Amino acid sequence: MTNKFFYLLYLVPLLCFSQQENSRYTLDINNFYGKILKHTEEISQFTDKRQEGILISLNRKTYGEKPWQSRYNYPDYGLSFQYQNMNYEALGHFYGLYGHYNFYFFQRNLMFRIAQGVAYNTNPYDAVTNPENQAYGTHWMPATYFMLNYKKEKIWNGLGVQAGLSFFHHSNANLRTPNKSTNTLALNIGAVYDFESKEPLQYIEHKDS
Repeated sequence: MTNKFFYLLYLVPLLCFSQQENSRYTLDINNFYGKILKHTEEISQFTDKRQEGILISLNRKTYGEKPWQSRYNYPDYGLSFQYQNMNYEALGHFYGLYGHYNFYFFQRNLMFRIAQGVAYNTNPYDAVTNPENQAYGTHWMPATYFMLNYKKEKIWNGLGVQAGLSFFHHSNANLRTPNKSTNTLALNIGAVYDFESKEPLQYIEHKDS
């Protein structure tokens, strides 16, 4: 990926949403850096280089319009796009699209995200051209990630920050062998932008019957 492409990923969503009034959406953009965790001998050769990538997420806030939203402390839900450079030619690159939920704790300063989706790998196993990739046997595969972040919104004009840990799991779920999979543990840091109007919506509390 070129730097120009990264700049477009940052700017296009802002141009699309910055004019909306009374919006319930936030956008967060995170860079992450980490390493592949060793869980089999076949993967051990890929654990010494740094993994890096970008995660862009559009989130819709909930305010208690439905009882379950109040019960789970008004979570967000949304879509995430992930790019990950595996930094090994045999493992290629990842492009992933996920649906996710954000759950909040400690006065909404701690966020836990769970995401499930599908990822595309650019260089899966091939017996002739890429025998070293014992992790993925297909281009397309299910993927999961988790994120635990400290999050502070609206520090300045709708801009905030978040940082913490992310865990990415890529595996082709035995659709085709080989399927050793990879697990990446990473540090992430990024910015969050709140498109909400100057008069924020109020949370609606529902009492359990």
